[in-house]
Amino acid sequence: MISTLASSKTRNLGYTLLELIIVLVLMGLLMGLTTPRLMQLYESVSFSLQRDEILFQLESLPFALFQRGEAFKLSQLSEEPASDLITLPEGWAFDPVYADDVTYSPFGYCSGGEARFTKGDREVRLKLTAPLCQPKVM
Repeated sequence: MISTLASSKTRNLGYTLLELIIVLVLMGLLMGLTTPRLMQLYESVSFSLQRDEILFQLESLPFALFQRGEAFKLSQLSEEPASDLITLPEGWAFDPVYADDVTYSPFGYCSGGEARFTKGDREVRLKLTAPLCQPKVM
C-alpha cells in the first residue's frame, strides 16, 4: 500500500513529445508568416534612409559651392568629376533628362527645377525651389 501511495504522488515534470511538436509547428507557422514582412520592412527603411541621405546632400550643395566659389549644373551630376559634391548610395542613379538645367551659382543660389533619382524600379522625383533649391519630394 505504501508503494502505491508513493507512486501516485509523484508528478510528471516534463513535457510530452506531442506538446513539443505542437509548439514547434506553431513557431514555424509564425516565422513563415512574419519573415517576408520583416524583409519588406527592412528594404523600405533602407530605401528611405538612402533617399534622406540624397536629400541632405542636395540641401548642403549650395553651401559647398559657395565655399568653393564654383558654378554647377545638376545635369553634370552623372559625370565623374561631380562625385565629390554628391555621392549617391550604391544602386542609385541620377536621371539627367529630368534635371531641367538646374544651375547653381557660385554664390549658393540656383535656378530651380526638378530632379529624378532611381533605384531599381523605384524612383524619387524632387522639386528644387529657387533661390536655395531646398529639395521637396513630389
